[in-house]
Amino acid sequence: MLKWRRASRRDLPLLASWNRRLIVDEKADTPRGLAFLQLRMGRWLSGSYRAVLFFEDKTPVAYALYRVQLAGIYIRQLYVDRPYRRRGVGRSAVRLLLWKVFPKRKVIDVDVLLHNKRGMAFWHAQGFKDRVMRMARPGRAAKPAKRKGKSGKL
Repeated sequence: MLKWRRASRRDLPLLASWNRRLIVDEKADTPRGLAFLQLRMGRWLSGSYRAVLFFEDKTPVAYALYRVQLAGIYIRQLYVDRPYRRRGVGRSAVRLLLWKVFPKRKVIDVDVLLHNKRGMAFWHAQGFKDRVMRMARPGRAAKPAKRKGKSGKL
């Protein structure tokens, strides 16, 4: 049976390591070093985010990072460690979040990368519905590229 507890600052090394694996597994476009991820996770936990660790026996197997907002709850990350996947751990973790951790009667939002078909199927199976597609555009270069030729004056 899956157990849970709120994460604390002492869990930062594990959370950062798992966050790095999540980035790799999702093929996210935000590769970062472990030191950066640990610092960022620490800032999130010092701010408005909360994290929960999930355990099988006394072994940590998953975590969730979320924020309670006026409009609802935003799940930023849910990660199940690789050896524990496809065993119902993610489903049990979501059930615990919904029934034991999160305040009642709040809308719950989660972002899933469009190329992450398994992630989408997982969240759909938990009762989540497609609601919004968020779009992103890479930031522009610091200086415009110089154009060559007659028609390209800057």
